Amino acid sequence: MTNLREKLQSLGYKKDNGSSKSETNVLTDNHGQTRQVNDSTFQDRLYKVIQSYPLPYPHGEVLIEDSAPLGMIGEWAKTPQISALTLSDVVFIDTETSGLVGGTGTFAFMAGIGLYKEKRFEVHQIFLPEPVDEFAFLEEIHRILSPFPVIVTFNGKSFDLPLLQTRFILNRMQTIPEEKNHIDLLHLARRFWRERLESCSLSELEKQILHVQREEQEVPGYLIPEIYFRYLKTKDFSLLNGVFYHNRVDILSMAALFQFMSRVLSQPEIFPLHSMDLASVARLYHDMGYWDMASHLYSQALSEEMPQDILIKTFLRNAEIHKKKGNLPEAIELWKKAAEYGNLEAHLELAKIYEHTLKNLEIALEWANRAFTLCNTLPLPLWKRKEWLREISHRIQRLEQKKRKDSYGTTPL
Repeated sequence: MTNLREKLQSLGYKKDNGSSKSETNVLTDNHGQTRQVNDSTFQDRLYKVIQSYPLPYPHGEVLIEDSAPLGMIGEWAKTPQISALTLSDVVFIDTETSGLVGGTGTFAFMAGIGLYKEKRFEVHQIFLPEPVDEFAFLEEIHRILSPFPVIVTFNGKSFDLPLLQTRFILNRMQTIPEEKNHIDLLHLARRFWRERLESCSLSELEKQILHVQREEQEVPGYLIPEIYFRYLKTKDFSLLNGVFYHNRVDILSMAALFQFMSRVLSQPEIFPLHSMDLASVARLYHDMGYWDMASHLYSQALSEEMPQDILIKTFLRNAEIHKKKGNLPEAIELWKKAAEYGNLEAHLELAKIYEHTLKNLEIALEWANRAFTLCNTLPLPLWKRKEWLREISHRIQRLEQKKRKDSYGTTPL
């Protein structure tokens, strides 16, 4: 351990000899931003770095600030109670592990924890120099997380938190309480951007949304387990510089994404969003039951260019809202627009609405016949075509039977 301390000190890392006070350096990064760095090292056989960023702090093109609206993001995460909280109640965590799959043989050797403290955003990085000291490592993580009612992760629902819970159990420690509010940004990011971006990985969101450019010392995540095992063999701490950097930027990006998404969800109409992103946010509002806002955002998205498949989906979703609200003229207009692009669902919706609501069997039959013709021309799997044709044929037969029994006037298409 003494040799490791010497190596750390030679690289500029400070230790406090067990004191509760940290030695402080002030560094300037490559972007000219001054940040305070508190390096408090070995407490027993544990190593920890704290870096403090004055707020507001620009991360890419997003400002990390000391306040953000939590109501809508909490409602999306089914934790509406956090609307009464502030960012000082929120903690971010990201782990670096001995493997990328998980399981009982995988353990975390580094935890980055981000938190708001007064007018600063702090990143605490806890490092495990030797696997034998995992208990102290986990104990420090638990100690930091415990006071916070809200935990924010990126893919933590599937990876970080289950892994930590497993290690807590294996070490016969208290686990993270299940009643803590957890927001996994990956799932929300997919709702925002999966229609437009090929990937919603953190690195892709940094490039496309935050416009963050990582520095040369960055190491790709898939190399991190190998780097840690090389460190264990050589005790060359310099191998880990890129890992510390990678983990720290992950936390900053999570904080920036959290603030960006919480602001957009709070006031989506004021942000200059891409039309596809706007349609995605509208769908979020739609799913949460805010129909008026959802319809407004759908209409705003439809006023701009977007790929045909997204355009049709947006027509249909907006039509669904108008149908539920009883605004049939608006719904019919949207279904007709979708039908112009050869959408089978829109044809059937029009057939249904003319049959059951408007009681116009002639026009209902015309839309059903159009649907039958369209179904035979669309590139559908055979089983799907048969399924659709069975439904449409049944509808046509029923409409023809009704027409033979009743006679109704028609209204123009």
